Amino acid sequence: MREVDVAIIGAGSAGLTAFSEVNRVTENVVIIEAGVGGTTCARVGCMPSKVMIQVAEDFHRREYLATEGIMGAEHLRLDIPAAMAHVRKMRDRFVASVMGGTVARAGDRYIRGKARFCGMNILDVDGQKIKAGKVILATGSRPFVPEGWERLPVPVYTSDTLFEQEDFPASLAVMGTGVIGLELGQALARMGVEVTAFGRSGRVAGITDPELNTSAVTAYSREFPLRFSRDIRVEPIAGASKVRIVWPEGSVEVDGILAAQGRRPNLDDLGLEPLDIPRDEHGIPLFDPQTMQVGDLPLFIAGDVTGSLPVLHEASDEGRIAGYNAVNSVQRFRRKTPLLVVFTDPNVMQVGQTYQQLRDAGTPFEVGQVSFEGQGRSLVMGRNCGLLRVYGHRDSGALLGAEMMGPAGEHIAHELAWAMERGLDVFEMIRLPFYHPVVEEGLRTALRELAARVDRRKARWELSFA
Repeated sequence: MREVDVAIIGAGSAGLTAFSEVNRVTENVVIIEAGVGGTTCARVGCMPSKVMIQVAEDFHRREYLATEGIMGAEHLRLDIPAAMAHVRKMRDRFVASVMGGTVARAGDRYIRGKARFCGMNILDVDGQKIKAGKVILATGSRPFVPEGWERLPVPVYTSDTLFEQEDFPASLAVMGTGVIGLELGQALARMGVEVTAFGRSGRVAGITDPELNTSAVTAYSREFPLRFSRDIRVEPIAGASKVRIVWPEGSVEVDGILAAQGRRPNLDDLGLEPLDIPRDEHGIPLFDPQTMQVGDLPLFIAGDVTGSLPVLHEASDEGRIAGYNAVNSVQRFRRKTPLLVVFTDPNVMQVGQTYQQLRDAGTPFEVGQVSFEGQGRSLVMGRNCGLLRVYGHRDSGALLGAEMMGPAGEHIAHELAWAMERGLDVFEMIRLPFYHPVVEEGLRTALRELAARVDRRKARWELSFA
């Protein structure tokens, strides 16, 4: 039996970061990977999706060029097989970078195989027994596909399989209007696929602010239909390689489906059931998000398998916390300001607390907003679509959060997140410099409105006395 100080199950972003952190203290550590490796982000997530989104956005831009007097755009065409080959070439480069980094340095401490618990500290990896002082569970997640869809007479894609395709059917139903469904649905529509997207909640891209969600649904519906209902059925069509999607107001026939109804933690067949591990109603081990420890057990958890905050920087932070605490006395870490960016066009972003979280907590807050319809720099770029809503405490003006759909959302999100991380209030924010003309002037407009709602007298002072 091989004995190690720490065994890490899963070599994704969280697991690899945990490995690097543990390795600072002890080299007696193994990392076990049952899949193909390369991290979800590099292989099937963040990076290949952004390459495909960029291709789609570049091709879509042709529709605006005549406005600027640039003629001939109607002669441009998209070679989808060549475009997808480009996506895979870029994907392979990102994966190679991962495999050539921490994985290569791990050497024989990187074990390929399926790990199962035989006890709290004993793992079986395809017949090899490993005894670990501490275990870090970082097994990631997988796309959810409803039972029975594998028997449908059309291809059913997920974000794990979409980028392997040479071409796409003429029409697709995107089932799910969350982050993945909206990003890939818009990209596919811009690449020439006839897309219809379906959701249950009426919300898109995780937006919780009702006013912003209404604007977002209107904006994205200009490119492809969005259908919302609690009663959506998928029906095979006899004798045809098509399915019919039926909802109370209508139906549509499609040649394929993109399943984008969320992801499920990879907890199956790990042998957790006999262990005395506290778990929630979804079977996810209960853990402290500031230590990543499960109860007081020699077990830590990190990354997408936790079922919360499924984004790379959070997974890496969780891996770092879990790795540190696995080889040191357990410490509590302050988590960073929540930050989410959706790479639709326009971008969607959330920073800090969402509108719904503030409402649910009963926090007294005011809202400052700006529409980008008439914002100067956005007009110049032909990207004048969207709305930003910033939330501040009604009494103090402390910045609490923001939700946005609009141009340069990925950058404005970071600016607001950094400000919240440093504890700036709205009055300190409006005293910061804003260049002209930039999209960030829209942020200043929203901040000015928020400041005036909190304290009109203090909002006057955008300069400080020397």
